[in-house]
Amino acid sequence: MDDKQYENQAQREAAEQARILKRGIDALNQKAAAASRNQPNPPAFDELCEQYAQRDTWTISEAALLLHSCHPTRPVPLPGSNGTLDEQIKATQSFLTSCVGVSLPPVGRMPALRKLQTRIKVRDLVRLAEEKAVAIPDSLATALGVDAGDEPEHGNKLRNQAIRDAACKAADDLVTRKPRAFLKSDGEPNLSRLAKYLESHPAEWAPDGMAPSDGGSLRTARTLRELLGIHFN
Repeated sequence: MDDKQYENQAQREAAEQARILKRGIDALNQKAAAASRNQPNPPAFDELCEQYAQRDTWTISEAALLLHSCHPTRPVPLPGSNGTLDEQIKATQSFLTSCVGVSLPPVGRMPALRKLQTRIKVRDLVRLAEEKAVAIPDSLATALGVDAGDEPEHGNKLRNQAIRDAACKAADDLVTRKPRAFLKSDGEPNLSRLAKYLESHPAEWAPDGMAPSDGGSLRTARTLRELLGIHFN
């Protein structure tokens, strides 16, 4: 091999090493970008809010994520992420889904299987947030031109929190008093059985003075099971 051939081979090897190094750096950068995008207040969240504020409708999934200062395409649950954040997002998804067709009109038909893809008008979501004291992140509130609020403890919020506390206390009591009925063979609480019992026996645990309509979806077996899942976790 003459000097010219040797030089050409060395250049090719150097170029290949440079390409490998670049691919590694690009992969690391993509991983870092994905990680930051999947956390609360991702990079350029203000600009993202401005973009979404221009839209007339959001899906339930997008709305729940934006209300938690997350990127609207973030997976839920996200492997390796903060489990508490995932549970909070899922609770908001369930809350918004339960409101569709009641206090939150859907745009078009609500999908039978992919309910989180149901579209709602942004102005209806803002109205619901104001009525139910749901806090709107500052960046999103600014983009929408509304007040973020500090989740004032008005009647609905206080009643709903009282219902949650009472349901969890009643579940603890049932597990203690009747373990054979409400514990599974592995010693874990039987969430489905507890939720169904609480749903069918509200007089045994509902806060004093609670009217039959108070709590709404908070008193359904499905929502109670989600609440107890977080409580016993």
